[in-house]
Amino acid sequence: MFLATTADQRYWKADEKILFLSEGCKVYDQKHFWSNIDYQVLPHHWDDREKMHQDYQCLDRVYERYLPAVAQKLNKLHSTNYSLRYWRIIIGPWLNLFVGIIYDRYLSIQAAKNSGLVTNTWVSSFRSSDFLAKDLLDFQKWSFTDAWNHFIYCEIIKSMGGIPYETKEAQTFLTRGDLSGFPPSFSRAKNAAKPLLGNLFGLVPDGSNQIFIASGCLGFWDLTRLQLSLKQFPYLFSPSIKIDDNAVNDLARREMNFELGENQFESLLDEFIPQNIPVVYVEGYAKAHARSIEAFSKRPKVIFYGGSIYSDEGFKFWAAYQAEQGTKLYCHQYGGGYGCLRWHSLESHEIKISDRYFSWGWLIKNQPKVIPISAGKLTNIKNKIRPDPEGSILWLGMSMPRYSYWMLSIFLGQNSLAYIKEHERFVGAVSSEVRDLLLMRYYPCDFGWNEESRLADIYPSLNVYAGRKPMYEELNSSRLSIHSYNSTTFLETLSADFPTLLYWNPDFFELRESAHPHFDILRQAGIFHDDPESVAKKVNEIYEDPVSWWLTPEIQDAKERFCRQFARTSDNWMAEWKEQLLR
Repeated sequence: MFLATTADQRYWKADEKILFLSEGCKVYDQKHFWSNIDYQVLPHHWDDREKMHQDYQCLDRVYERYLPAVAQKLNKLHSTNYSLRYWRIIIGPWLNLFVGIIYDRYLSIQAAKNSGLVTNTWVSSFRSSDFLAKDLLDFQKWSFTDAWNHFIYCEIIKSMGGIPYETKEAQTFLTRGDLSGFPPSFSRAKNAAKPLLGNLFGLVPDGSNQIFIASGCLGFWDLTRLQLSLKQFPYLFSPSIKIDDNAVNDLARREMNFELGENQFESLLDEFIPQNIPVVYVEGYAKAHARSIEAFSKRPKVIFYGGSIYSDEGFKFWAAYQAEQGTKLYCHQYGGGYGCLRWHSLESHEIKISDRYFSWGWLIKNQPKVIPISAGKLTNIKNKIRPDPEGSILWLGMSMPRYSYWMLSIFLGQNSLAYIKEHERFVGAVSSEVRDLLLMRYYPCDFGWNEESRLADIYPSLNVYAGRKPMYEELNSSRLSIHSYNSTTFLETLSADFPTLLYWNPDFFELRESAHPHFDILRQAGIFHDDPESVAKKVNEIYEDPVSWWLTPEIQDAKERFCRQFARTSDNWMAEWKEQLLR
């Protein structure tokens, strides 16, 4: 059988029987083509979720073994002597993500090879320099694309051997993936204003703000009020650091050779890390470092941040440098899934690099860094949304890339198809009256799954919204919200006392042991369900007046008990934050 490793049909040999490497190769809007050819799909190695958890633990050990080696190479390359923590802050997110991605792709090719079904395949003539990312965000954009993943599969095939291949001249026009809705981004006006305002606030005299609060933590007015309460000039946006497109330094990358590999997969890492490490950490390091030190304040006592530790390279460079000088790094939780998912690579990273970690209520046994505190973000949302008893029923969906991504205990890759099937089951199980009230809000990024088309082919009259209007606007015209995934949105509606129902497959959203009792509270109250049919039955029961159901003592007690653990809010949250930051 011919092995197809991509959704790009130019790399399919359609006159032979095809073995698709994954379901992600079969893009739904190309169904008219692939449904008429003879094909088979290779089972995915992480359909076995226990294996995925074991692999996560193994990959964490691999990452911890490679990180010091990468740090040593970068110190030598840049004539520096920074600590492992410094390089963990700067390079850790990319290396952690890269190790997991390459292992997933390696297992897929290994499974194809071991299947004994493959007779030949086509590889492209692209080179690693064709896909070299500027920074972490740029790498993520590439990692969503068919072109980059096909290239990586090809490199693994050529390195491993055992699968006959023919090189086909590359013809694909290379474009990065779209990250603009993952997660939902700032408005265009805010994005346009951020660099200007960030550089303006950079003029604040050094020493006047001893506590640097990274932009994005809070809303505009809450951030202003908090900083004024700390007797600081309101510093609302971080400076914008330009990351240049630098020419590739092949010599420097060759000198970053590794010989750590103890098996075939690690030998691939030895080869691939120097080829794929983003430019900002190698060729662009000196400029990024100098610009960040110049643009940000010189010596704060505390840096308080959230998601900017991933999205803003200039901030990362500066925070890492300041930590070397003795500045304390305080991280705050900025989204859902934290404290409850069975494995969560981002949570692990954030706790490792921080001096303190402020959660939305949860603790970790024997981890003194984690401090529960009221969530300013959630408290702010409480004042934005109110149910409309005559409104619609807002049903929120999620989408994940067709190729595996961060190592989290959520559905990944081709598990998305099972998740989409659950949507179909839910619509099929609700009454016709409920179906008329449903408004399905799709995730801003579809990642090529064509979810809207799949559902519309079965239920063409279903009301859907796939734009980028804020969720809060739709909640204010809704009587009930239904959440089909474990993330931030249901924490927002629960903490806002908005009528809420949850459901997801526990096999795709595994919980850690400490979280089970708290979700059981919601389950027993009828708020949380394990399958679409169960939650549909509850919707059918309460849809006419969900507010009255929501306000019953049993439901309110369950909601309050859960929120104290995972979505804590307080009218005095600002005083709590001030106390912790000044301590």
